[in-house]
Amino acid sequence: MLLLRARETAMARFRPILHAHGLTEQQWRALRALHDLGGLTAAGLAKECAILAPSMTRILRKLSELGYVTTVRSSVDQRELNVRISDAGQRIVDEVGPKVEE
Repeated sequence: MLLLRARETAMARFRPILHAHGLTEQQWRALRALHDLGGLTAAGLAKECAILAPSMTRILRKLSELGYVTTVRSSVDQRELNVRISDAGQRIVDEVGPKVEE
């Protein structure tokens, strides 16, 4: 319970910044992970961000619609989705990142 309260206290400072840029906390987590780690599989990104795979699927669909990520099915395994941050995604991370870091 204490960890949950601590998380909520910390996120209360970041939510307005993210919402002002049209991002949810989970979308921001995914963008930051892709920014920091480069391309990942959807499953790897879900694991890195501690987000359930079905939720990550929805998050990636929205981020793709916004033009913030690109997704490509693996030629080896059609179940595997490779994800990269796009130039637009990089720009939003460059814009929002410093505000979050303050």
